[in-house]
Amino acid sequence: MARNPLGCEATPGTDLALNPPGAVSLERAHDLRATSPLRSRAERLLSVRTGEAWLRETANAERKVAVDLERLGPRWRVLHAVPVGLDRPAISHLVIGPPGVYTLATRGFRAHHPHGPRDRIEAQVMGDEIKIHGASWPYLGEARAQAWRSARVLSGALGQRVFVRPVIALVGVGEVRFYDIPNRVDVLPRRQLVRWFQGFPARLDMAEVEAIYTAARSGDTWLDPTGSHFR
Repeated sequence: MARNPLGCEATPGTDLALNPPGAVSLERAHDLRATSPLRSRAERLLSVRTGEAWLRETANAERKVAVDLERLGPRWRVLHAVPVGLDRPAISHLVIGPPGVYTLATRGFRAHHPHGPRDRIEAQVMGDEIKIHGASWPYLGEARAQAWRSARVLSGALGQRVFVRPVIALVGVGEVRFYDIPNRVDVLPRRQLVRWFQGFPARLDMAEVEAIYTAARSGDTWLDPTGSHFR
């Protein structure tokens, strides 16, 4: 398969296994700067948090989590920066291993003060709402949508039901405090992520892991947004 050009949509014949972590987030940040260079420069000089800044922070967080995921071991397979459409965030990481298949949405946060303590931020989860720095973030709905789409796409490619579990990894967050459990999404700080994955029993053998990974890494697989050929 050919190298993926790192667009926001998958293209025929591309190998998504060649995507470096954070690639789509960084490309979108570059696009924002290119379309409004003077505004981007002014906002950086004024220390205003912009869409470009958040995308760069997301890319940085995705690279950090990718390093962590390497510790999962040889029975796991991971894809990074899986593009799912122009109007939707890319899947930060698609994680496939003996316990199953997971979409992992990685998002990064920093203390308000640039020299503040690391990993001291608290995330508050209240049902379908995540609050960080007093602001609400739409990550739970995005995570569910990515898992749903991945399940449909992979089920369609393999001709059998594939279950996908949505996970959100928060980088720079020291604690996630739950006031109400979110519906069908797991929310974790980065430092708990690898141990959490490794804590599940195996339900897929290596042949099944490889079959799902082979389908997932092909750009052709993601061209059917709903897995409509799966019955």
